[in-house]
Amino acid sequence: MAFGDILKELRIEKHLTQSQLAKCFEISASTIGMYEQNRREPDFETLEAIADFFNVDMDYLTGRSAVKNKFRELNKIPEGFSPPPEMVLKPLVGKIACGTPILAEQNIEDYINVPKDVKCDFLLTCDGDSMIDAGIRSGDVVYLIKQPDIDYNGQIAAVRIDGEATLKKVFKYQDKVVLQPANVNYEPLVYMKEEINDLVNTNLMGAIYLSKLAINNMMRNGGNIINISSVWGEVGASCEVIYSATKGGLNLFTKALAKEVASFNIRVNSVAPGVINTEMNNVLDSEEKEVLKNEIPMMRFGEAHEVARVVSFLCEDKCKYLTGQIIRIDGGFI
Repeated sequence: MAFGDILKELRIEKHLTQSQLAKCFEISASTIGMYEQNRREPDFETLEAIADFFNVDMDYLTGRSAVKNKFRELNKIPEGFSPPPEMVLKPLVGKIACGTPILAEQNIEDYINVPKDVKCDFLLTCDGDSMIDAGIRSGDVVYLIKQPDIDYNGQIAAVRIDGEATLKKVFKYQDKVVLQPANVNYEPLVYMKEEINDLVNTNLMGAIYLSKLAINNMMRNGGNIINISSVWGEVGASCEVIYSATKGGLNLFTKALAKEVASFNIRVNSVAPGVINTEMNNVLDSEEKEVLKNEIPMMRFGEAHEVARVVSFLCEDKCKYLTGQIIRIDGGFI
């Protein structure tokens, strides 16, 4: 086929008139007509522009090849095959026990390509064989979604309790939570609701009741209430849903109460420590501590006396216009 015949065919495929096509190249409709009648040929620049417009090769446009677009043909998906999915990077943040619970390490180790249509917030590497009957083996990488609760009894979830994390089937009952392995060689882990209630009562309800008692004695002369929260109350910690929820609730309680009692000259603030060098972190070995320190911009854990100084500062009259604030002391961790 000659150039004019090919041009006409391409134009008709796009449902364009000669006038419409001419406007695309700022030339006259009569020029397009002469091209299609093979009475005139465009210069190289115009020919290149026409090829780009129709997404074809120059060789095809000039009749030297029957392949419209060689690159497209080379990358054409063979019949019966599906195109590869679009991928996105998700963080691989450490290990999760499939056996006896282990200390959950929440340091980003790598970024993994995951299909875009797969719901996933982060990934963990499995360690152990307690979920082998569910098809999850040691060394497998699991996709996890952050959510406040399971969707149904028996759902497989990553659960963190008392600083240790494990992957199990979760069953919630009126008085207990059962973490069920998928391997007959492992016993289920049973947690009574009282243990969860203790966490809620200690971190949230205790502050509410103590504040109620304190306010009764502060109504006449004013006062100062300082709650101890956590950075996880602001951003949440994977596998520490209950703890994060209680500290988040404490932060909102602080802000709401500050507004309610401000007219009585009562200030309410909260201090949110990051990783502090206390007995709570003594379960970490030296290597784990070094890994965690590397995640903190100041390259160290905070000290208890540093938190105490922030609390002391909030008690001073210099801060008497400061209320309803969450003061974070975390070495830049969050």
